[in-house]
Amino acid sequence: NPPDNRVASLGSLTKTGTGPVTVDQIHLSGDLGTASTTALAVDTIITMRVGRDVLGRISAVNTSFDQNFLVGRHFLGDLTVSNGSVTNLDVTGDIGNSTSPVTITIGGNLVRVQAANVYADLQVTGAVQTFRVIGSPGDFVGSFEAGRLDVVAGGTGEFYTAGQVIVDPNGFTINGDVAVPAAFNSTGVGPH
Repeated sequence: NPPDNRVASLGSLTKTGTGPVTVDQIHLSGDLGTASTTALAVDTIITMRVGRDVLGRISAVNTSFDQNFLVGRHFLGDLTVSNGSVTNLDVTGDIGNSTSPVTITIGGNLVRVQAANVYADLQVTGAVQTFRVIGSPGDFVGSFEAGRLDVVAGGTGEFYTAGQVIVDPNGFTINGDVAVPAAFNSTGVGPH
């Protein structure tokens, strides 16, 4: 649990010098960033807990640590992790929205992503282990590109949506083996 003395909201935190900047923990009870701005641009982010919404872009340019992003409501900004992995992208509400989808680019693995609805283009160089869209209706609208869809770190791989899967004309692109039981059909994707 975040400490009781956490910061309410943070507009922006960006690296301005040449040395490495590591953010070990961010605990906010409110929002991170503002719409259409850079909320966070540093080398490494280890843990981020946002009580309400992520509104601006987040980038970690040269990270070598696994990262955890926990969001209490909606994740409405782009996310770029150039040279690293994300352990958890756990969003209580939606990732993106129907009028303003987001782009998520991960240079390594994306071990687990979970949200109510996802309106995003996901580009993951490495593997995706667990992708769960669990809201009502539980839709995934956008595109999904990954090096592979498989079991990472001893888990049980899964690609699941409770509702529709609507992808752009490029559809799903997985540049390697699908190493999990999965079924792709017109009404959704789920364990097979």
